[in-house]
This record gives sequence, C-alpha cells and structure tokens, in this order.
Amino acid sequence: MGLCALPDACDPVLNTGCDAGQACYFVGAQGDSSCSTPGTLAPGEECQGAQDCEPPALCLSGTPNICVELCYETADCSAGACGGSFTGLPPEVGYCQ
Repeated sequence: MGLCALPDACDPVLNTGCDAGQACYFVGAQGDSSCSTPGTLAPGEECQGAQDCEPPALCLSGTPNICVELCYETADCSAGACGGSFTGLPPEVGYCQ
C-alpha cells in the first residue's frame, strides 16, 4: 500500500508558500504543486527531472531535456519573453524563451 501527500498551497512560478530551505514545484498532471528540496541546475542546463532545476524552473522535455525559467504570461522574464506552454499546467504558465 502506498501513501500519498496532498498538494501544498505554494506557487511554483513565484516560488512562494514553502518553508525555508524548500522550493515549490509542479507535480502531477493537474497543475498541483508541492514543496520539496530545491534543485541546483540553472536554466539552460541539462536535467533529468522537474525537481533537478533551481526554482523557479522546470525541466523541459526535449533532446536534450533542459531547465527553463517559469513565468506568467503577463510578467517579464529575467531574459527573453514569456511564451511556450505545458500540458497539464494552468494556461497562464509559460517559460522564458
């Protein structure tokens, strides 16, 4: 028998809502979020899983998989513009391109 945890009320794009030393990541296919140990890979670095990337980032599937900075469509990115989309995440969430 497995145990499940309820999603946390945190924001993965703004990386808010977690205790000190934790980061917020999207988990599952419904856009739920959960607090976890932060990853260490910067945007542009190759990754294997979503939580490999330093927040607020996500591992984007591709060849190769790379960390991308998350953003809201209405917000500026630290570099480039907010665009793209993710299946299963809220439509206003994109990544800096």
